[in-house]
Amino acid sequence: MKLDYDVLTYVSETVVDPMKDRALDLRGLKIPRIENLAITKDLHDTIDLTDNDLQRLDNLPPMMRLRHLLVSNNRVRRIDPAFGSRAPNLESLVLAGNALAELADLEPLAGLRRLTHLCLVDNPVAKKRHYRLALLKICPSLRFIDFQRVRDSERKESRILFATAEGKALLSASLTASSSSSKRAATTGGGGDAGDSDGDGDDGGPAAKRARASGPAPLSAEEAARLRQALEKATTLEEMERLRRLLEAGAASGGGVAALPK
Repeated sequence: MKLDYDVLTYVSETVVDPMKDRALDLRGLKIPRIENLAITKDLHDTIDLTDNDLQRLDNLPPMMRLRHLLVSNNRVRRIDPAFGSRAPNLESLVLAGNALAELADLEPLAGLRRLTHLCLVDNPVAKKRHYRLALLKICPSLRFIDFQRVRDSERKESRILFATAEGKALLSASLTASSSSSKRAATTGGGGDAGDSDGDGDDGGPAAKRARASGPAPLSAEEAARLRQALEKATTLEEMERLRRLLEAGAASGGGVAALPK
């Protein structure tokens, strides 16, 4: 069901929950993507998108009032890098039962400076080694992860780990795996994910379709060496995210890796 004016006006329901928050109920409507939420005029503290068919957490209009977002039991595997700027006051995010697979896929959460409660139960990423410590590196404001309180000892362990070569290697490996997943999605169509834009749904026209159909261009030996060197020198998640974007741009146009320093 498309999330359009009729759904937002006549099908959805706005309720006042026990915490006296205004909540927009969009549960179980098989919504395939987030769109048209600007119609709600940012009048809700909570939006419930549980039990839908979302593959990306993106396309939010600026929602300054939004504090709680429930997106359990969808198929989310990508989060918009600009997500934090769209919902800067978000305090709790429930993404249980989705398809987030790599630690690098969670990097957009770094923009959520007020996020205190995060649930990623039943996502592949929750089984990754040092998963909780990586989340504390990405989003230090977290107080509860998967309904378990964050301990001071975990914060200390996270700071120590990601100051070491082991921690940097962990993030580097996650970045590479996330980029490989993005390339496979672009080559195969990725269940409709690759062609979507964050805005009006334009697929880029015939040229873009031909570029996607031809698949990612292989890196030369020189480009691969430069990428490895850049990954080894990267010290923050932001740098690694930039390298991931360059790698994806290079696969699509041949120019992304050229932006790396020689």
